[in-house]
Amino acid sequence: MVARTTIVLILGIATVQIVGLQTYRASLSADLSDATERRLADRLVTIKRTLAGLPEELREDAAHDLSSGAIEAHWSRDERVVEADSPNALWVDLQARLIELAPELAEGGLTIGAQDGLASDPHVALISMRLADDTWLNVSLLSWTPRIPGAPQ
Repeated sequence: MVARTTIVLILGIATVQIVGLQTYRASLSADLSDATERRLADRLVTIKRTLAGLPEELREDAAHDLSSGAIEAHWSRDERVVEADSPNALWVDLQARLIELAPELAEGGLTIGAQDGLASDPHVALISMRLADDTWLNVSLLSWTPRIPGAPQ
C-alpha cells in the first residue's frame, strides 16, 4: 500500500511539473513574440519618420546609421521587394501584425517579400515602405523570429 501511494504521489508531482513547464514555455513564447514584434514596429516607425524628415542627400547615410542588429535599412528611389508567387506565411503574418501595431507603417504601402532578382531566403525578410515623396525605405530583416531561452532548472 505504501509503494502504491508513493508511486501515485510521484506521478502526480511529475505531471504537475510537466504541465507547469509547458504552460510557462507557452506563456514565455507568446510574451517574447509580442515584445519582439512591438520593438520591431517601433524601430521601423522611427527609421521611417527620420528618413521622411531629412533631405534626400542625407537619407542613405541616416538609414545606415539607424541600422543595427537584425535590421539593415537602405533608402532608394525604387522598391526592392517583389511579391513571391507563393508568399511565405511568416511574412504575411508579420506584415499583418506590424500594420496592427503601427498603422503608420502601411501609409503609402508596406510590402514584405524577397529582393528583386534573388532567390528567397527563409531567414531574411525584405520590407519596403513607400515614403510620402514616392521614395522607398527598404529594410532587410535577418532571422526576426524570437528564440525561447532554455527552461529553468
